[in-house]
Amino acid sequence: MACEYLARLGFTIVCRNYRFNAGGRIKGEIDIIAEDGKYILFVEVKLRRYDPALLARFGRPSAAVTYSKRQKIIAGTEYYLREHPTKLQPRVDVIEITYKELTGGEWAYDINHIKGAITR
Repeated sequence: MACEYLARLGFTIVCRNYRFNAGGRIKGEIDIIAEDGKYILFVEVKLRRYDPALLARFGRPSAAVTYSKRQKIIAGTEYYLREHPTKLQPRVDVIEITYKELTGGEWAYDINHIKGAITR
């Protein structure tokens, strides 16, 4: 769903679930890498069922992007850019997707795109 959303914005998906091992010290994964001619995006996707009790207890889905997770994402972007040099401007975004079941068995989704959510 996040890839389809980015494609509608004009981004080309370069990679999904990019796994890296930055010199044996940090292992991690970047959910989506995309580009549009100006930016190369490194995207963390967080999906959560809409539930007021969950929201009150844990906050928005992006709250799950902890300090440790942010450090891994930054390391992954640096590793990727060393391996795949580009003139595009790097940016790290978070896409939150919340969903809930409607009557009749259909689903409603809400996408919140947080641009430049993670910086060094």
